[in-house]
Amino acid sequence: MKNAGIVFLVFAALNLIVAIIASANGAASAAGSKFSATLLLGAIGGLLYYFGSKKDKSDKDM
Repeated sequence: MKNAGIVFLVFAALNLIVAIIASANGAASAAGSKFSATLLLGAIGGLLYYFGSKKDKSDKDM
């Protein structure tokens, strides 16, 4: 789960870069949808990374 979270966070960062480029070129609707996708990917990636790290930590304690 931790690795999947990292992948989602990387996609979120790349999506944010695309949103910034789209807003610089005047495509406001595309930038808005890319930004909302960035937030969604970031939230999912953050949760997967958090719970993956928590699971790894609990496995090492045993």
